[in-house]
Amino acid sequence: MKKKIIIPFVLMLFSEAFIFAHEGFGFDWSVLTGFPIYGQSETKDAFDDVTKESANRVIVGSYIDVSYGLNEILGLYLGGQLRSDFLWNGSSNVTQLDYSFFGGIQICPWDFGVIFSVAYAPGSCTQFVKTKEDKYNHQCAWGNGFRMGIEYDILHTFDVVVSPTVGVLYEFFPRGDNVYDNIFSFYIGMKF
Repeated sequence: MKKKIIIPFVLMLFSEAFIFAHEGFGFDWSVLTGFPIYGQSETKDAFDDVTKESANRVIVGSYIDVSYGLNEILGLYLGGQLRSDFLWNGSSNVTQLDYSFFGGIQICPWDFGVIFSVAYAPGSCTQFVKTKEDKYNHQCAWGNGFRMGIEYDILHTFDVVVSPTVGVLYEFFPRGDNVYDNIFSFYIGMKF
């Protein structure tokens, strides 16, 4: 039954009758996963406590942005992002929510859909920790970070509004007290 609903929707989404030309402002929505390298000793300790034995982990997030193309090569964009890092082992669990806003430039130097981006990204995180010995929440300091990305717009050379994208991101977030998180992400999305 699900195939009967999903297949026509996907075909409609990519058919020329559904897609129309759009200029000026654009909109992106993506889902992402990846792996963080945490700099905070509290975060490392909490994750180590839960992973002493085999543990389960899911890292998932999403971001949206609005862009405006200045010309065929250069554009401006701004948006927001939320990422969740869930780690659990029985009744013990650690959840880290990373959230940030960003604004920067996108550069598309070639005409085959590769887009480079650099953005200023203030952000923070909240940790929810529950172990056998302890239960607490921790709010990270807001930090002035940045993000860099490489994206491939699959239907870039076609005159369409809806195009699937894939990409990678590197994000650098100060967390206060000379502590820094480095986050690497992979994402798929839709460019409208």
